[in-house]
Amino acid sequence: MTAKVIADIVRTRRDTQEDEPCAAFHIVNPRVAEWPSLIPAVTKYFDMETVDIKTWIETLEGFTNPTESDLQDKPALKILDFFKAISFANEAGPWTETTKTQAASKTLRRLGAIDAPLMENWMNQWKF
Repeated sequence: MTAKVIADIVRTRRDTQEDEPCAAFHIVNPRVAEWPSLIPAVTKYFDMETVDIKTWIETLEGFTNPTESDLQDKPALKILDFFKAISFANEAGPWTETTKTQAASKTLRRLGAIDAPLMENWMNQWKF
């Protein structure tokens, strides 16, 4: 998908490069997926209790001095500040502006949100 978006942008830039010689394009899915819609695809591979993100963060915060073993078992500890930031944001992503990229790429314009079948496909590809 990313390659198609890049190809679209390259084709579009042939027409717009002269007017705008320096342009940045954010290749980010402009459609937001709601986490509850993806949970069934994940729980199919993991026997786990689902909790809200704030409860999960509080649990991770309990590891005040994580060991190497803790970090290996719970890699989210390494980027806990990132998860705190997104959990307290007033709105869901994407946080990257994609208007210009969507104008340049029909592929990105037509891209749908991540859904359960796509998540399940990734789980299979990642060998979970």
